[in-house]
Amino acid sequence: MKMINTKSIAGALFALFILSSFIASAQPADSRAIRLSLGFSTGIPTRHGFNAVYGGDVRAQKDFSRSVSGLLTLGYSEFQHDHKNNFADFGFVPFKLGTKVFPLEKLYVTAEVGTAIKQHKAQESSFLWSPGLGWAFNNGLDLGLRYEESRRRGMGTGQFALRVAYGINLTSLIQRN
Repeated sequence: MKMINTKSIAGALFALFILSSFIASAQPADSRAIRLSLGFSTGIPTRHGFNAVYGGDVRAQKDFSRSVSGLLTLGYSEFQHDHKNNFADFGFVPFKLGTKVFPLEKLYVTAEVGTAIKQHKAQESSFLWSPGLGWAFNNGLDLGLRYEESRRRGMGTGQFALRVAYGINLTSLIQRN
C-alpha cells in the first residue's frame, strides 16, 4: 500500500478551503449565523492493537453563506487497547480548523486540519487531518462520519468515526434577547 504524503493532503485541504472561500464570496449574504455544537463520537481505529475510540468535542461554526461555513473544533479522543498486547490506552486533544460545504440543503462535506495534542509525556503532538460528511437536521441534531488521522515522522494512527451532535444557533439566540 502506498503511503499518502501528508504535505499533499494538507495542500489539498488548503485548496478546498480557498475554493470554498471564493464560493462563499460569490453567493448572496443569506446567512451569517454563528453556531455551537456539542458532539459525542465513537470510532473504529485503523491501527492494530486498538479496538475502539471514544471522544467528544465542542465545535464553533461561522456561516459565510447558505452553503459554506468555517469550523473550529476542540475535543478529546481516547484510543482503547484490545488487551491482547502491551499497548496502553492513549488520548489526545484534537484542535482543528476547517470548512463545511453543503452541496445539498442538509448534506455537508467537511475538511479540517490541525494538531493532535498528546496527553502522555512520551508522545509528541502531531499533524491532524480529517475529511468527513454528514447530515444536519432542522432540529439541531447533526450526524457525521469522518476519517481522522494524526501523523508525525511517518508514524500515526487514525479512525473512522461517527459523530452525533446537537447544535444551537447563537446568533438567533442573542437576537431574541
